[in-house]
This record gives sequence, structure tokens and C-alpha cells, in this order.
Amino acid sequence: ETGHVITRPSLAFLLVLPSTGSLLVAPVIPSLLLRWLSASGTASTMWVPDGAIPLMLLFMQMPHLIAAGKKVEVNEVTFDSAVSDIQWFGKDRTIVMVQTNKGRLYRSTDGGNKWTDITEKLPAGPVVVDQLVKSRASPTTLLVAGTTRSHFLSTDSGGTWRRLRHKARIHTFMFHKTRPTWALMSMWTDSCEVSRSKTKDSADGPCNHMLYITKDLGKTFTLVCSYVVQFSWGDAAQKQEDRIYFTHFR
Repeated sequence: ETGHVITRPSLAFLLVLPSTGSLLVAPVIPSLLLRWLSASGTASTMWVPDGAIPLMLLFMQMPHLIAAGKKVEVNEVTFDSAVSDIQWFGKDRTIVMVQTNKGRLYRSTDGGNKWTDITEKLPAGPVVVDQLVKSRASPTTLLVAGTTRSHFLSTDSGGTWRRLRHKARIHTFMFHKTRPTWALMSMWTDSCEVSRSKTKDSADGPCNHMLYITKDLGKTFTLVCSYVVQFSWGDAAQKQEDRIYFTHFR
């Protein structure tokens, strides 16, 4: 078989094969420093199959592990389809969640050695996962947005879930940088879906991209503005992290 040689001394790794959905998993040790690296720009000896380069997660071992010359064991896991997103949760980052191209959601509580398909365990029955959004303020909080307008929040790294009350299609969900219960959420009206199908405004009115804010982690939402184009939280370095910046049509 042909492949690529990637070089970097003493690396443990988690390697995803997009074409098959296979996952080669190295044990995730709390003392490891997460590194996202591409095939280019690395160079010292590991063989990687062709087609595996698009998603490569490498973990740099700590100096004492390198000095000890310890080897890394690799386990292979196969999902239902290719991996579209992967996120680490928990204070020790040993809980891993994977979203696949077919909208399935997998969870591991031991750093990626064993996996459980938790898609059917989400409230309100089966759902096709569209987005997996991690909080920047809490290592255990995340949102799962579904294509069927069913969305879910978890504050314990996916152990339990609460259904979001809004049932419109989520365009973007943006957690606050420092406040765990704050978030911005933008949604499209039904007319936007009609417009994307090359049809003009429906009876429900024109396409409207609406921006909401929640300060209680999705229990209630307040409309910030309609016909929004872009939005973001302010810069914490400028002490503006609670300020909302956005552009919109009048």
C-alpha cells in the first residue's frame, strides 16, 4: 500500500480515515498536550495511509514520557460513516464525542478506547445531528443541533441532555467566552429555506436571519435583532466580552 511518511519525535496519535469512518485511537492521557497538525510541515517517522491526511489529531507526549521511551498502543474503531467533527470534554479531557457524516453521535468516556452511539438516547427520539458546539467557558457544556429542528444541551459532557425550547433551524450557536450560561443563537425563518430552493418569498414573509441571546443556557431567549448578517461577542482583551457586535439590513 502507498502512504505518506510523517515525521515528528515521540508522538501519540488519533487518526481518522475519512473514506471509511475508521478511527485509530491512542490512549488519551491527562498530561498530554493537544496539537492539531496537518501532514505538511511535520517531518521524523510515522507511516500514514493515503486518504488519512485530511483529519489528523496528534498528541505531544510530556518530556518525562519521551525520556522514558514509552510506546503508544493503537486501537481501531469503525463508525457508521466518515467523521465530520470530534471534540474533547471534561476537566481532564477524557470524554470524547464524535459526529459522523450521517448525523450519528458517538461518545467515549475513557479517552477514545471504547465508544457508544448515543444518538438514540437524545430526548424526543432519533435525530440527525447537524452541529456539535462546545462551550468556551465550560469544559462540560455543549449543544447538539439537529436537522429536524430538535436541539439539545448538556452540562455534564453528554451524560444527560435537556431539549432546547426553540424549534427553528439553528444557523449559528455561539457560547460566551467566559460566562457558562450565556450564548448567542441565530436562526433562519422558514422562508429562507424556500429562498435557498430558488423560489421567492413564501406566504410566511421574506427570509429573516434573527439573532437571539440567552443568559440561562437556553431556558429563555431574547431577540437582539432581525435581518442579521454577521455577529460576534466582543474582545475579552478589550474588556468587551459582554458586548455584542453585529451587522444587519435595515
